Amino acid sequence: MSTLELKNIVISQIQQIEDKSLLEALRTILEAKTPVMALNDLQKEEIDDSRKAVAAGNYKGNETLNNEVMQWLSGK
Repeated sequence: MSTLELKNIVISQIQQIEDKSLLEALRTILEAKTPVMALNDLQKEEIDDSRKAVAAGNYKGNETLNNEVMQWLSGK
């Protein structure tokens, strides 16, 4: 089921609800959803650069990074 189909089903069901307390509960749930973080231009550019770096293969795997951290920690 697509997101659009699911939205239409939910909207249809909500339109049929007459119970005020249930509608208030639904509203509370929807308002409590974590808002989308607004990014500034610099943050968007950093994300874009990072995606390009990953696409070009410029990254290290988790195991490699864990080994590097362990080596760094043992040197302290």
